[in-house]
Amino acid sequence: VARTFSGDVRHTTDVLREALRHPGFAFVEVMQLCPTFNRATSNAWFWDRIRYVDDLKGYDSSDIEAARKAAADLEKEIMMGVLYRQKRPALLDLIPSRAGKKTALVDEVRYYSIAKLMRAYE
Repeated sequence: VARTFSGDVRHTTDVLREALRHPGFAFVEVMQLCPTFNRATSNAWFWDRIRYVDDLKGYDSSDIEAARKAAADLEKEIMMGVLYRQKRPALLDLIPSRAGKKTALVDEVRYYSIAKLMRAYE
């Protein structure tokens, strides 16, 4: 579970890369400006409140209570980064028929030609 701000492109890129590399499910909240419906939260409003969990001394992203606390405050400090991470095997690693397989499922899909079928509809 992570949070980032679209105004910090480098951080957003890093967080999304980390989420894509994470085995299993990842949730990323991307906060962004909305000048049409929410003029109260300007770019300066965000930058005044943004703090990064990587800058917190001793922050443990495996501690669910610390993550809840970090995610709760959106007025004084908005915490950005990986708020919570759980070390668990990915779903595919738990399926007995996948045991020992090194390939991804997409690598195991066979090619089937549908040319004959398409000619039937010409």
